[in-house]
Amino acid sequence: MQRCGAAAGIIRQGRVEARASAGYLSEIPPPSPARPVLQVGLMIKFLLRTLGLIGLAAAFVLVIYDGTKSIAGNHLFLTGVGDLWTLLSPGTLAMLKPVLSPYADGVLWDPVAVTVLSWPSWAVLGGVSILFMLLGRPRRPLIGYAR
Repeated sequence: MQRCGAAAGIIRQGRVEARASAGYLSEIPPPSPARPVLQVGLMIKFLLRTLGLIGLAAAFVLVIYDGTKSIAGNHLFLTGVGDLWTLLSPGTLAMLKPVLSPYADGVLWDPVAVTVLSWPSWAVLGGVSILFMLLGRPRRPLIGYAR
């Protein structure tokens, strides 16, 4: 215990108890109301895990959609990212090309973005979701010693 002048403070369970060098003080301040300590890192990890789980569920729905379409048509159908994006929000996909074209002499749009837009949507969404879940996974507990 460290003493500063006549009184010293000890922090226990979120409240400060004051002690005098000669004995206890008669007035101990009331404890502050319990406030949860928000740990931002844990909240972000929880958000990443939640988004990853929702994305995996959506990727599974897209696999079922492509599978039923393929069974009904006796041919392999894969819904590309571009097709799905056009279905959900065609205006934003049209705005993407002018945004990406000026960079890297148009190379960023033609081989890169066009290739990604042609990939199966369930694979892209599943890959991004797995990445989110890996980034949001909890730490492994240490064995044998404390932090």
